Order: sequence, then C-alpha cells, then structure tokens
Amino acid sequence: MKEYMSSMKMEDMNNFVVLNGKLYFIGTDEYERKIAEEAGINTTLGGKEALPEDIIQIVGEILPKKDEVKLPENDKDETPEELPGKRLYTKNTENDTKWDMVMDYNESSEETGRWGSGYYLLTKGEYEIDGKTITLKKDYIIDYRNNELMGLSERYMEWNIEATLAVSKGLILNIDPTTFEEFVDAEGDLKANELREKFDVEIFGDITYDADIKALLFNKSIENKLGEGGYLKLARKRC
Repeated sequence: MKEYMSSMKMEDMNNFVVLNGKLYFIGTDEYERKIAEEAGINTTLGGKEALPEDIIQIVGEILPKKDEVKLPENDKDETPEELPGKRLYTKNTENDTKWDMVMDYNESSEETGRWGSGYYLLTKGEYEIDGKTITLKKDYIIDYRNNELMGLSERYMEWNIEATLAVSKGLILNIDPTTFEEFVDAEGDLKANELREKFDVEIFGDITYDADIKALLFNKSIENKLGEGGYLKLARKRC
C-alpha cells in the first residue's frame, strides 16, 4: 500500500475518503478500483457504479448527526428521530415481529452481505438535514456507532414482517412460513379472508400449516385442480 500511495498525484486524493480511520476508495474508474483493491484498500464504495457525491454528503452531513443524539445500546432502546435512515433489526425471538433485515447479492445470486441490528438503511432520495436538502442517488447501509458505510447493489432485498416476502424489484424470492402462524385456525387451516386482507394472498387448493415443523404443507387432494398440490397467489410487494 505504501508504494501505491506514494505514486498517487494530488488530484487522485479525491478518489478516497477516511471513515473511522479506514481508507476507502470511492472513485468510479474500474481499473483504478482494482489497483486500489490489490493494494489492500477497501473498495466496496468504488467502481463503475460509485457515486462520490453521495459519499461526500453522507460523510459531511449525515454521519455527524450521531454526535447530536444518544445512540441505542440495544434493540429495546428508542430510535433517535434525528438519525436519517431506517433502523434495522435482526430476526430473533427478542425482536418478535419488528425484525427488519437487508441482504445483498452479486450477479451470481450469491449473498455478499446481511445486515440487521446496529445498522440503518439509507435509501436513495431526499433527506432534510438541519434545514438543508440533500439527495442520495443510491442505497446504502450505515453503521453510525462505528462510522461504517456500505454501498448496496440493485439486487439487494429488504426482508421484514410487513413485507412477508423477501423481494427485489417486485420479484417474489422467498416466504417465511412462520409469518402465517397467527393466521391459522385450530385445525391448521389458513384463514383465507384475513390473509387476503393483510398480505394480498389468495389460497388455492389444500394448504395447511404444521406448527410442529413450522412449515406450510402444499397437499394433494381432490380439491386441487388436476390433482396438483395447493398453491398461493401473491401480489407483488416492492421495497
């Protein structure tokens, strides 16, 4: 890294930012990003999709807001209204139904990151900071306590109880069966009307919920068209 830094020109410094004592490459040139990566520099905020103006605004206007509030120590603490972004919560028994997580993937659909408690989701759009409007053109994960920032790809998913589904750009990718627990009657049958009203879910055929293994059972029965297993028709949900 020392050799790489010594070869840089003054104008090259605009391609870097320091967060919590760590050097980040934020330039848009893919070749320069690869060289920086080989030199051991964090390049997660750089590359052809990088938006340096976003990073400058986050570092200069958004991150400093943490110094004006008391940061939450745990998931039970209240969220300071002054902190921009949506607070995330890990999916566990303590967080019950308020869990809210973000996952990101590469072009091969391999998971590249997962964030829950301790992180915040900054979605692209406008933010009012001390009477000043700033606009982010990309989505990010921010850790106020540790001054960490991660850029998200267009393939990221937000997963929470309200959405019911893990979705990306309106495509259904996953269903968490435990979401349906409160919509099951004594016989294990799903309450069709309540599911339709809450989640825009239509039930077709014979579907039951097994509380012991916490799974939806798509059964074959004479009620199902052409003898096929039951199925759910789900409306598209967007992040």
